[in-house]
Amino acid sequence: YSATKRRQEVDLAYGTDVSQVTAQSELLAITGRYLSIALPKCGGEISLIGSDDDSLRWGKMRDTSSSDSLSVAKPLRRTLRHSGEPIVIMSVKRGGRTSNDRIIHVMDVVEQVFAPTLVALMQREELQALSTKDALTGLFNRRLIAEKFDELSAYADREERVISVVMIDIDRFKEVNDSC
Repeated sequence: YSATKRRQEVDLAYGTDVSQVTAQSELLAITGRYLSIALPKCGGEISLIGSDDDSLRWGKMRDTSSSDSLSVAKPLRRTLRHSGEPIVIMSVKRGGRTSNDRIIHVMDVVEQVFAPTLVALMQREELQALSTKDALTGLFNRRLIAEKFDELSAYADREERVISVVMIDIDRFKEVNDSC
């Protein structure tokens, strides 16, 4: 059983785990676990610039003043698009005898898996927001009320509170809407 085979299995497991995520925080947590296993003597950070400005740090941040230390940073290109998605930067500080090729390989794996997953999560969130809010007014629509009513009703019962739903029908709203 070779170290190369083990590394391939770790890379594959990362891709499989990431395919199940439903939130950005899960994506960061799984990526942190992968990096800790794939680069055990290294440390580093993934920064999401834009969006919620999240970041992930893993491993031991090594002193980079010694001559055997390497620091690599690269933008994960697949996330750079026109729609305001965050820029993702990954940096790795080498520790021990970790080869440059290994670090670059792991960064490439993260780029191929992390970046498209992040974009998909953001698109899903955007679609969810579009499906529950009116595009013109920004107010929640009937669909959200229908989705959340049972949850809100159960909460009101538990807390012995009253809930109210207000629906407004504005006559000739289409004329107002079309004039904007």
